[in-house]
Amino acid sequence: MLADYSLYSSINASIDSYEQQLLDEEDEVVGTESRTAPAGVDTEKENYYPVKDGELNYGIYTGYQGYKLEESGAYQDDKLEGTTSKTRVNAYNSFIQSLKSNYLIADSEDKTDVLNLTYIQTERENQLKQQIINCYYELYEEDLENQIETDEYLTKRYDELLKQQKSTYEQTAQFESAIGSLSDTSFVLYAPSTNSTEAEGGKFGYVYNILLPFNQTQNSKLSLLQANLSNKIIDDSQYFVQRNDLLKQITAVDQRSAWFNGTTDYSFNANESTVISDYYDANGNYLFFENNLVESERYEKLEKYDGRYAYNGSVSKAEDGTYILNPNTLTIDDMLNEFVNYVNYVLGDTSATYTKVSGYYDIVDYKGADDEIDYTKLIYANGKIDFANQVSMTNLLQKDTAHYKAMCAVNELQYAYTTDTGVLSQYVGYSVSAYSTNYIKEFETAAQQAINGGVGTFNVCAGDYGWHLIYVTAVFDNNGGNVYGDISANYWSQNKDTEGSFANLFYEYVKEADLTNATSTRQAQLITTFGGDSSIVLHKDAYKDLLELDA
Repeated sequence: MLADYSLYSSINASIDSYEQQLLDEEDEVVGTESRTAPAGVDTEKENYYPVKDGELNYGIYTGYQGYKLEESGAYQDDKLEGTTSKTRVNAYNSFIQSLKSNYLIADSEDKTDVLNLTYIQTERENQLKQQIINCYYELYEEDLENQIETDEYLTKRYDELLKQQKSTYEQTAQFESAIGSLSDTSFVLYAPSTNSTEAEGGKFGYVYNILLPFNQTQNSKLSLLQANLSNKIIDDSQYFVQRNDLLKQITAVDQRSAWFNGTTDYSFNANESTVISDYYDANGNYLFFENNLVESERYEKLEKYDGRYAYNGSVSKAEDGTYILNPNTLTIDDMLNEFVNYVNYVLGDTSATYTKVSGYYDIVDYKGADDEIDYTKLIYANGKIDFANQVSMTNLLQKDTAHYKAMCAVNELQYAYTTDTGVLSQYVGYSVSAYSTNYIKEFETAAQQAINGGVGTFNVCAGDYGWHLIYVTAVFDNNGGNVYGDISANYWSQNKDTEGSFANLFYEYVKEADLTNATSTRQAQLITTFGGDSSIVLHKDAYKDLLELDA
């Protein structure tokens, strides 16, 4: 059934692409907006296939007799909006023409019976063969897993990597480069100490950044201020005072319009869902990524993304099928309230709070005692989420923790509001050094101060791009040393099954890497055993060169 599902779904996907082009032409509306979507959207779980009464509940939809939509089982849930028998038949014919133009089917074949096409039958054979290979691989994998999953093996692999990092990460530049590439397959096991006068006890860490920007008019006025500062018509303090007048005027809107009217419509009305009832509806009722939120049996859950923050504004549909969006506008104070309210909603408590700096707009002198700019005076507000559990790199991404849930909420708010789209592709946000950085000084100062406050701390600061709402996702101990402490004798066996824990992520990484290496070695051995290339006989007269077929 898995082989058939893989084949049928790939055929439907190919026909879908042709039909979507036809539907776009008919509607004369093609989405062109874009907005980064979370990784894993609409990703099916490995080895999934729909079953009903013990049989595969999925069929190919071509529009021809025997392959009607009502006969396609679970595919009906995936059908393109606006599909008709006519558009599907035309799309299928384009699919067939593509096969013909590549000499994959003969003119004499009945094109309306897709499963009896020679090419499709061959593909089905290939799928079945692949499943046999997969079964062998799974047995082989299981045998190797028994060796890999032992505490001794995992500790050995951990110690090897730790030793390598100890020898290089005492150099700050090497460490900063390493933390910039943190991922599920790139671990930082050792950190240098920052307990020095140079860093003043600062820490390395990671932050999310929700940027609410100046608009075009405000940017023009800012450019004039910058020119006046450069020409010494105004000094630094006067510049910040006048920039504050522009910051007061910033209003932000929900940036997810492309998830409605872009190339893919990811939206759905939560009020029309029979499954979704628990969502943050203070601002609307349209959510996104229904498959990942609802179809937990079929689709993977999105990582570091809660999914219950409704589009902030009113939504209606036009006659041409596009959405009419009227987003609500938010000042920085509105954004802070939205931030705290949603995080508390996800956590189910009131642990997130913040305080605005009293008299922020009354400051006229931004110089410190040393006559240098005191960038802490540009921090507008600061807050904290009070996590009852202890947060460490060890349990940073552990799914059942409050700090992970908060991270999911804040990350979702990034997708909703930030115009700094670069942060959306970062693993747990931007890495921030305990020393000088390449960020603007306002951001650097606010981020470093927040990192020293620990995970869950957030600051709002002013800058030449607008307002930055900075949230701390992870922090390294400023004393340095082993990031995960000393690994005990039974550490892996006790923790590797805890989803999202360091032990779990490291185990999965080692398993994948070492199984791949072992499999490659095994394949090479088998090829050598059976004679390698020398055992292959080429029957050159039995085929034609594809280049000749194009002539």
